[in-house]
Amino acid sequence: MAAKTQQPSRPRSGNGAPELSADPIGEASKAFADAAAAWQREVTDFMSRRWQRNLECCEAMLSCQEPQDAVDLQYRYAQNTAEDYLSETQRLIEIATKVGEQSLSVIQSSTRNALEQMNREE
Repeated sequence: MAAKTQQPSRPRSGNGAPELSADPIGEASKAFADAAAAWQREVTDFMSRRWQRNLECCEAMLSCQEPQDAVDLQYRYAQNTAEDYLSETQRLIEIATKVGEQSLSVIQSSTRNALEQMNREE
């Protein structure tokens, strides 16, 4: 019968559970920081685009010769603004979904690794 080799035991916390490395927390933190940066870039870009469109509308409003032209311009402006905000909301949801998926993946992997380690130590 072959002798069972002892694997070095993993450091244990006060409650006896194996201590986990900080890597999963670091990975989740990096994913969150990346998402926060992407969110900020997206919002900044959106604000810049909206500002430009607002200026264009103001310039067009100044050149209106008839009241109906101004009403038509306001209608198109309102419609385009609503579409822009809807599109932007979709982009922000995509960013939030991505960070949620990344964080969940890190948590699942970390949990799976911890359970495997605990099972090996038993």
